[in-house]
Amino acid sequence: MDKASRAIRRSGAKLRSLGSGGSADLNVMVSELKDMRESAKGFMNAQNSACQDMMRWAANEENRAIQDVANHIAELNLLWTDVQKDFIGHLKEYKQMYEMVLEGEKHVLQAKDNLNNYEQKETKLRKDLRKAEKSVFKPKFIMFCGSGKRSNEADIRNLESKLHEAQMEREKAEIEVTERIRENEAVKMIRLKEGFVRIAEAYVELGKKCSTVFQAQKDVAMEIPDVHGKELEEVKYTGSSKTQNYLYKAKEKLHSYRRESFRLNPPLPFPSYHCQDKDEETDDPPPYSLIKEPHPQWQDKSSHVESVPQVSPSVESVPKVSPSVESVPQVSPTPPCPTALYPALPSKESLDHALSAVKFY
Repeated sequence: MDKASRAIRRSGAKLRSLGSGGSADLNVMVSELKDMRESAKGFMNAQNSACQDMMRWAANEENRAIQDVANHIAELNLLWTDVQKDFIGHLKEYKQMYEMVLEGEKHVLQAKDNLNNYEQKETKLRKDLRKAEKSVFKPKFIMFCGSGKRSNEADIRNLESKLHEAQMEREKAEIEVTERIRENEAVKMIRLKEGFVRIAEAYVELGKKCSTVFQAQKDVAMEIPDVHGKELEEVKYTGSSKTQNYLYKAKEKLHSYRRESFRLNPPLPFPSYHCQDKDEETDDPPPYSLIKEPHPQWQDKSSHVESVPQVSPSVESVPKVSPSVESVPQVSPTPPCPTALYPALPSKESLDHALSAVKFY
C-alpha cells in the first residue's frame, strides 16, 4: 500500500510539472521532501505515545527504582521531542529553498515562452510582407487567383511598420531571457549553497543533541540496582539523586549548545568574462578558473622579496652576487581565458549594440 501511494504521489507531482511548464524532477523532489517531513513528524509522535504508555505503566508499579528511572527517562524524551521539532523546522526551510529555486525556473520558462511568441509573430509578419510584395510587383499572379486582393503600397508600409515593431519586441525579449538566465543561475547557486550547508548543520546539531540525551538516558538506566547473586530484600535503590543530576546536566548541555550559523555575504554583480588581450592587466583572479597556479600579478609580492645578506663590519670583502639573482624577471604570458561554470551568454551591451546596428527592410 505504501509503495502504491508513493508511486501515485510521484506521478501526480510529474503531472503538475507538465501544467506548470517543466521541471518534473524538481517537483518530484519537493514532494519527497514534504513526505520526509511528514514521516519525521509521525516518528516523533509515535515515540511520544510509547513514552506516555510507559509512564502510565510505571506509575502502577510498586518498585521505586522503576518509577524513578521511568520518570526521568520520560523527561529526557520530552527534551528529545523538542530537538526533533527543531530539526523538522529545518527540513521545512530546506523544502522551501527548493520551492524558491523552482519558482526561479518558472520565471525563466515564462521569459522563453514570451520570446517564442514574439518570434512566431515576427515570422508570420514576414510571410505576409512577402505575399504583399508579390501581389504588387506581379499583378498577373492576382488574375489567376480566385480569392485574392491586390495589395497597395500603403498596406506594405503598414506591414513593414508592424514587422519593425515585432523585431524590436523580439530583441527586447531576447535581452530579458538573457538577464533572467544570468540572474537565476547566480541566485540558484547562492540558495543551494546556503541550503546545503544549513541542512548539514541541522543534521550535525541533531546528532550531537541525540548523543547528549541518550547518553544521559543510559546513565539513568544504569542506576537501577543489580540483583545478580543477591536476595531481593537486600537490594536497595540509592540512585535518585544521581538520576536527577544526570537530567539536570543534559538540560544544561542542550540549552547551552550553540551551532555555527552560516550566512553568505551579499552577492557581487554578475561578471561578464572575456578573453584578455596581451596589453590588458587583471587585478583579481576570476572565480571558477581552471588555472592551477595563480597569476604572478595575483601572488603576494612579499613572498618574492629575497633576503639580503647582512655584512658584518669586520668583513671587508663584499659578497659576490650571482648573475641569476639580478637577472631581469621575465614577463609571464597572459593566462588563458577562464572556463566559466555555465556557457557564456551575450551581455546586455553587445545586444544593445546589435539592436542599434539592425537595418530593417
